[in-house]
Amino acid sequence: MKIPLPLRYATVSAVLLAFSGCATTRTETASASSATIISNSHWRLTRLGDETIDNPANGREIQFAMEYQDKRIAGYAGCNRFFGHYEMNGDAIKFDQIGSTKMFCEGRMDVEQKFLSTLGEAARWKINEGTLQLFDANGRAIAAFEGNSG
Repeated sequence: MKIPLPLRYATVSAVLLAFSGCATTRTETASASSATIISNSHWRLTRLGDETIDNPANGREIQFAMEYQDKRIAGYAGCNRFFGHYEMNGDAIKFDQIGSTKMFCEGRMDVEQKFLSTLGEAARWKINEGTLQLFDANGRAIAAFEGNSG
């Protein structure tokens, strides 16, 4: 049976349109899921500027988690617990209203202060192979974190 040429073009067009619609849906889903990935994971600090951060084996890790619904961030900054709010729009991110408890710890206060200050400088984010990177407004990498779900 020979299919008329206009019908063949119509069939091919319909198939291509269906596949392009699926591709758009996947891309939109990937973008939406990126925001929930960053918000539904715990992030452990591994780099702060050019400095590698060693989280002591017998100590608490510098880490945070973000709540997607309330746009809140909370975690441990090296000595004290911290908390605040965040806003995300695409790859743009802003942390604000950051506060913390006020205990003194020998040897970790300088890292804690630098970490909390760095959150205030963050302007963009990217996740690559399970690593969250924060960038300042000039595009300079200012912090890196390893993630785990939960």
